[in-house]
Amino acid sequence: MENSREVFAKNLRYQLMKNKKSQNDLAHAIGVSKTTISEWLSGKKYPRVDKLQTIADYFDIYRSDLTDEKQDLLATKLPVYKNISSDFPIMNDTNIIGTEDFPSDLTKPTDYFALLDNSNTMMPFKGIQHIVIARKQNYAKDGDIAVVLIDNDDAIIRQVKKEKDLLILKAKDPDIEDLYFTEEAMKVHNIRFIGVVEVSRIHW
Repeated sequence: MENSREVFAKNLRYQLMKNKKSQNDLAHAIGVSKTTISEWLSGKKYPRVDKLQTIADYFDIYRSDLTDEKQDLLATKLPVYKNISSDFPIMNDTNIIGTEDFPSDLTKPTDYFALLDNSNTMMPFKGIQHIVIARKQNYAKDGDIAVVLIDNDDAIIRQVKKEKDLLILKAKDPDIEDLYFTEEAMKVHNIRFIGVVEVSRIHW
């Protein structure tokens, strides 16, 4: 059974996601620091009774909606996939290697997926893998870190650069060559964006 701090943290995370509010939004509205919000969300601290009521008023809910254990909250963990194939958005559950906490300042978990960067392509140094949490979308802007399918192979993670009619997919690892595609080559190689990275975490 979860303790009161863990229950409150889960309920607060749910209210932030449900109402599409960030930690900064809440901190500013109720007059506390973002550090305080982070400590509440991590279960390290528990707010005073008056702050509980202030938070409840902010979300227009009962105080018990923050303090009582609920069974119907949105999932707060994402499955982490070892790889993603060209069948996306159909995911192969046999590729799941674990779970990752869903960031409380993002919105619906179903709009995101988590992926292990097997080749360390976006790390500035070698020997450490990382997990990315990406928002599902079929386009990427210049400068985005995107999850890309090429030639129906497993997805890769690259930074997007656009120069006139040229698409460049860059890796931070200097030993990995940049990939260049004209508009025609993008069609030939069936290039498809499936997500844009919003969070990157070291995978120990």
